Amino acid sequence: MAIKQVPVIYDILKQTPGERPAFDAFTDLANALKAAANVGQAGTMRRG
Repeated sequence: MAIKQVPVIYDILKQTPGERPAFDAFTDLANALKAAANVGQAGTMRRG
């Protein structure tokens, strides 16, 4: 599972020279990882 997250981490850490730094990079990374995890679970059914 961790290896599948590497592209998400690299994508969120990309920054062009003219781009402003993120206000809160840790929150941005956490949100991207949560979103990627939710996409991976979209095809599974949860029992509750």
